[in-house]
Amino acid sequence: MHTYLPSIGFSGINSWTDEERLLKWIVDSPDQVKMAQTGSGNRSLAVYEKHFSEDGRIGIRVFGTFENGHFSVISYLPYAENPKVNLTMPSELTRAGDGERLIGSVDDFRLGLLLIFTVSNYGRILLAENQQNKTPEVKGIRLTGLGKDGRIIMPVKMTEAQKRIHQRALKKRDDLSKRVRAGDQDAVNEFCQDDVSLSSDARLRLLSGETDVYSVVNTTILPVGVECDQYQVVALILSVETIRNDYTKEELYYFRVRINTVEAVICIPKSEVYGVPEAGRRLKCKIWLIGEAVTE
Repeated sequence: MHTYLPSIGFSGINSWTDEERLLKWIVDSPDQVKMAQTGSGNRSLAVYEKHFSEDGRIGIRVFGTFENGHFSVISYLPYAENPKVNLTMPSELTRAGDGERLIGSVDDFRLGLLLIFTVSNYGRILLAENQQNKTPEVKGIRLTGLGKDGRIIMPVKMTEAQKRIHQRALKKRDDLSKRVRAGDQDAVNEFCQDDVSLSSDARLRLLSGETDVYSVVNTTILPVGVECDQYQVVALILSVETIRNDYTKEELYYFRVRINTVEAVICIPKSEVYGVPEAGRRLKCKIWLIGEAVTE
């Protein structure tokens, strides 16, 4: 996860010693601490949180155990806050890495893939489990991508009539996905037919040599590498802001984007974005997808 520390403004973390020093500073001077007693004597679970922007949108959460006056780090996660719940369909949460991480997965028909992400508030969920003696019910997910290697590309050129057709197609896909989740077999068949038709049309246009892939595919998300929660995305920019890491003084772009019909936030170093970002243009980058599980 240290690979994506630059996404929240820590490009200077180049070794485990640097990383260890940063985590110790967070534990020694946190902005927020949450603790819960476990069943084993004086041992507690603890989450130390530090904000690194004035509005608290970026930060790091350190999760571990506190015993006999000593704190031991289990894991930590950089994060960028997303105020909006993006996914409300059922999510499956699975512990990974010997309990160091919590992985979430959602079968989202609108994106056409099983969406896998790292749960950014894993520590808080474990605290709630210990306090309530049960796993909290997940009511939604706030999606954020910590990005790198960004490129700004122009939008697909469409007439007003084509834009209306495109919006109707997105709405139809969203409605179909809801019917599919409700078990409507007719919706499943229609969804499959639409995907086959779309794939065939895109293939024919690309083979004609008269267009390129970015003129055919407006937005997309594809898994990359061996890490299940890392993706290559092409996303439509809805808005963009510049925020600053108050500790390192590094500037970041905070994008609100849309991929198909799903909205998310992408945070990426300003130095790693080539081109001029504006609403209506597209962002192509690699992201580590994290999601805050909403349980209240």
